[in-house]
Amino acid sequence: MEKLIYNDIFEKDILLINQKINYLKNQEKDERDEIKNEKEEIILNEEIYDGDWKNNLREGKGIMKYNNGDIYNGEWINDKIEGKGIMKYNNGDIYEGEWIKDIREGKGKMKYNNGDFYNGDWINNKKEGKGIMKYNNSDIYNGEWINDKKEGKGIMKYNNGNIYNGEWYEDKREGYGEIKYKNGKYYKGYWTNDNIDNNLNDDNYEIDLKKLMTTK
Repeated sequence: MEKLIYNDIFEKDILLINQKINYLKNQEKDERDEIKNEKEEIILNEEIYDGDWKNNLREGKGIMKYNNGDIYNGEWINDKIEGKGIMKYNNGDIYEGEWIKDIREGKGKMKYNNGDFYNGDWINNKKEGKGIMKYNNSDIYNGEWINDKKEGKGIMKYNNGNIYNGEWYEDKREGYGEIKYKNGKYYKGYWTNDNIDNNLNDDNYEIDLKKLMTTK
């Protein structure tokens, strides 16, 4: 399984933030100046930012702890998440990669809380372009994505040993594709709704690969 950069350093940064929160909470109210009162308001909302600023905007590197439990550690531009960074979501998902204006955009990796792992392109917070998904059942898909779904051309290596190479539409085998079965048989033709479509194939056939390989 591929590893994210998310590690002990990130955990130590979060520990420091929590220590700062506890420190500010324990200060006497009459000792807080205007800046501290602003910080107190952020703490009451259970949000705090620790990092670089420029012209009163978050810019550079910093950590943001959101009130919903999400934690971001990475780069900022003009008060937006932009550049490279890691987001640990409150549901357990962890994204590491590129961002544009608070949106996952570019190259990135996502480790899902169910054990799935994606490494590839993102557009508008969704898997789009080319990428590899390693599913928690050991299936592996390598190919094209549109709107967070397998769509276009791609190869799926199933955990039972079968391998499909062909077209996809909305996460299903759709269009022309070839499949090599674990038992040595091979099929090529058209698919509809994830199944072989006999109505579209004039010459449906399964070939014994051993015979095919020995035939010149």
